[in-house]
Amino acid sequence: MLHIPWRTGVNMREFAYYGTHPFQYTTTKLQNDQLAALQGLNVKVVRFWASQHDSTLQASVAAVKHALDLILAHGMQAIVCLDDSLTGATLYIPGSDNYHNQAQGHLNANYWTDKAYLSHYIPQVTSIVSACKDHAGVLMWELGNEYLAVLPPPSGSPTTARSTAFYQFAKTASELIKSLAPTHLVSTGLMNSRQISAYDGGDLNAFAQKLYGLNSLDAISVHYYLNDGEESYANIDIAAANALGKPFYLGEFGAKYDSGGRPAYYKQQLDAWKNKGAFLAMPWAFDCSSMDIGVCDGDGCGGRFGDFGDIKTQLASYGVPVDPFRLTTAYQPISTPFTVQPYLASGVIGPHNVHIRKVPTTDNNDPIATLPSGTAIVITGKVSTTGTPADWYQISYQNQAAYLATTLVTLNTPPT
Repeated sequence: MLHIPWRTGVNMREFAYYGTHPFQYTTTKLQNDQLAALQGLNVKVVRFWASQHDSTLQASVAAVKHALDLILAHGMQAIVCLDDSLTGATLYIPGSDNYHNQAQGHLNANYWTDKAYLSHYIPQVTSIVSACKDHAGVLMWELGNEYLAVLPPPSGSPTTARSTAFYQFAKTASELIKSLAPTHLVSTGLMNSRQISAYDGGDLNAFAQKLYGLNSLDAISVHYYLNDGEESYANIDIAAANALGKPFYLGEFGAKYDSGGRPAYYKQQLDAWKNKGAFLAMPWAFDCSSMDIGVCDGDGCGGRFGDFGDIKTQLASYGVPVDPFRLTTAYQPISTPFTVQPYLASGVIGPHNVHIRKVPTTDNNDPIATLPSGTAIVITGKVSTTGTPADWYQISYQNQAAYLATTLVTLNTPPT
């Protein structure tokens, strides 16, 4: 199980493009002002969008790199959202306009079934990720923001055409990103996986586990807002995270500025998600400006709202001075299953079983299961940790994920 220590973050969607024409009331100075304010709250993650519809690719790459430089200089990291399903903020990849024809400009399902993403999305993502593949300011790449899979599938297609097509997109895009930046995390940026699978009427839990079972997706994303009806569906993705042994985070949450009691709501959300085991929870639209400059709507945390100081207090109370996170070993999934051979070791039940753990540790108090000899496992990566044994393999078996110490088990074929 990949363990990421708890930290707090905020959304600043337009951050990379402050001072440009679409956001004419912002300035480049505001970038430093925002980060300085967050630094004082021990906030460690900023989520921002990488693409802008009217920007050249060269300008977008430069904007993302500059944003990452500033964020890292302030002791933070970024979740870089590569695309947007919606069009209102103009922060989506150009070239797909004909598919942005649903409510609020959302992409329709034909974007996935037609594989339209191959024409513009893949080249844009390749350029941006390649340019920033070694940047320590990147915590995670998200495939896009709040994709849906609406509209009927093409005539004669299977009833699962939409979710199947999105799954193939997620596989193609995440494997590309992993190949370019193997030590960066990757997630989807979805509100929840039900936003994809519900339109096909399939098994919501099964789709969540299938989607996030992709070796190239490291973390599981959830968004919701007070009274939007989506909070209960987060449990589908949390269950998938627990079953797969993958970290999860609340990428967006918020409430209307006039809903009353917002500081208490933010406290409740931060406390709940920390206790659930999330590694991160991120309020929507932080902006320390005293006026409306077009980067903080009514669901956001803005300096122009009377409760801004109290919300900052809640953020500060959950902030921790944690170090930046980065994978220490490139993630190289292996498709061929290996079988466990019998061995004998102290503290393990019998000579024909393998004791596996949730985290790479010699502490016997944290097991997931004991696997019988001959159980098929898939090696999904290798990690190192201090102490003895020092080398561990990430493994998966029966939709579970765990760690296996190399000095306590012999594999019938050494992984490459």
